[in-house]
Amino acid sequence: MNKLLRRSVWPILLTLAIALAAPAQEQKISPELRALAEAERTFAKTAVEKGVRDSFIEFFADDGIGFEPGPVNTKESFSKRPAPTGPRPITLNWQPVWGTISAAGDMGFNTGPFVVIDNSPQKRPQQHGMFFSVWKKQSDGAWKVAVDIGVSTPEAVAPLDAPYTMVGNRQVGKATNKWPAEASQLHTVEREFLSAMQKEGVVKAYLDRLGDDARMHRASVMPAIGQAAIRTMLSAKPLTVSFEVIKAEIARSGDFGWTMGRYELKGEPNVRTEKGHYVRVWQRNVKGEWKLLADVTNALPAETK
Repeated sequence: MNKLLRRSVWPILLTLAIALAAPAQEQKISPELRALAEAERTFAKTAVEKGVRDSFIEFFADDGIGFEPGPVNTKESFSKRPAPTGPRPITLNWQPVWGTISAAGDMGFNTGPFVVIDNSPQKRPQQHGMFFSVWKKQSDGAWKVAVDIGVSTPEAVAPLDAPYTMVGNRQVGKATNKWPAEASQLHTVEREFLSAMQKEGVVKAYLDRLGDDARMHRASVMPAIGQAAIRTMLSAKPLTVSFEVIKAEIARSGDFGWTMGRYELKGEPNVRTEKGHYVRVWQRNVKGEWKLLADVTNALPAETK
């Protein structure tokens, strides 16, 4: 199959798979996960109706992190910007298509397609991408965004009205998991991950740690979902990776957590080293092993390094 055909067929197959598999899954998701998905939909609706600035201030946690391109406190950053007047130049819309939640129901993530619509007279073509948001339940019971990181894609990954599907480990019970809820565990997991990369190579280190429905989001390419697709993405060219954890949080049930950090990616000689930030979601399987559920990177432009 030639490259042009693969490019056109892949989104069709992905959309068909979603359409066939998702409706039944959506009916099975817990009320807690349904509420998390609904929080994302309300966030997106608010962005369309009120604009990006006001919606991000409303739905991010006080310590919620976004990337501009480096990590910033989103509420503080947007609050410093003057409220826009007149017609908005763009409309940002997105919808959750995949996600999961901790056994305690206090932390989870959503991901799915976003679209940027140009409202100017020029009517530039729509821009597509994948958003990725980790949410945390606040003391008042409200869901707020803890960290948000998105990537561009060459075309739409899924329609905005695609049904919502739970991903990851579906066998974790709510009352049976009493693992320690210490964020330091994830620092240890990440250190072991880096050590494995250095000793065994990047591809093997990832494959040994991938969980159910693991996904990898990289800018300007379609997401890699599942072990085979991630293997293909990582094997495309030689890679040397180093990284450093900046922040880690874990759910009260000790079965779900996320990390954020800096990374440095080196490829072939004489090729510019890529630097940037990553967000990863980790989830315990039924054996108590931490498995990688999502890995998203945001590269810094060369001049910011």
